Amino acid sequence: QLYKKNKIDKASLISYELANNLSKKGQYQLAKKYSNWQWHDKALMLANLSQHRNDLSLRFPLAHYKMIENYSDKYNIDEPFIYAIIRQESTFRKKVKSSAGALGLMQVIPATARVVAKKYNIPLLRMTQMYQAKTNLNIGVAYLNLLSKQYNNHPVLMAAAYNAGPRQVNIWLRDLPKNETDLWIETLPWHETRNYLKTVLS
Repeated sequence: QLYKKNKIDKASLISYELANNLSKKGQYQLAKKYSNWQWHDKALMLANLSQHRNDLSLRFPLAHYKMIENYSDKYNIDEPFIYAIIRQESTFRKKVKSSAGALGLMQVIPATARVVAKKYNIPLLRMTQMYQAKTNLNIGVAYLNLLSKQYNNHPVLMAAAYNAGPRQVNIWLRDLPKNETDLWIETLPWHETRNYLKTVLS
């Protein structure tokens, strides 16, 4: 009831307490219930906790499918790649803000959101709009389109730039071996970006 009334913080606390007191079977049943509510981050967490890693509908939800399909076509970005970015960035949480100030489903930094919104003529009157799925996905996928043009649609470089920023990726491209993608990933000095790329690709 708390989740349905949009009291997410209180609902999350109760969810953690409940999950810790359930059997693996109970956790899995609760995960499916959360999935039906479209509370995807909690469903994903409980699917992993209950060791039901083969239930792909829980672990890799197709949330916001129609919007993602639309923006995938509009900006020529593969749908699975968009889902992989969202899953890694926010685990499908719409109203989340990172310590660096990144916002919403695709965790876009406000400065980046403003640049992308201006370039692609996307209405962005206030930054709270980034907590809305439609605006966040529009700007996030448009940003992927921008990175696609910069890196010749190379998914590893696009994901690396999404995580670490294009400037840093350009430094790595200059200084690190780039003939083999696997080797390039493994030689990245940033542990976070190495893990980010491996998770997005998987």
